Amino acid sequence: MEILKAVIVDDELKARQFLRQLTEKFIPDVKIVGEASNAFEAQEAIALCNPDLVFLDIDIPGKTGLEMLRE
Repeated sequence: MEILKAVIVDDELKARQFLRQLTEKFIPDVKIVGEASNAFEAQEAIALCNPDLVFLDIDIPGKTGLEMLRE
């Protein structure tokens, strides 16, 4: 099975850590290749990592997750 690359975007460190742990434990076909805590970091991580999947929080500093999704 193909490994999917993912980026986690959440302003809360504990939320990012928890999602990473859950993903590693229950979804071995998804590899977390980047993390971001705000909209600026998220745009950089997405451009740099070219992920197949983005775990995107709705309320992050700089923009909402929905605004990022539209872009």
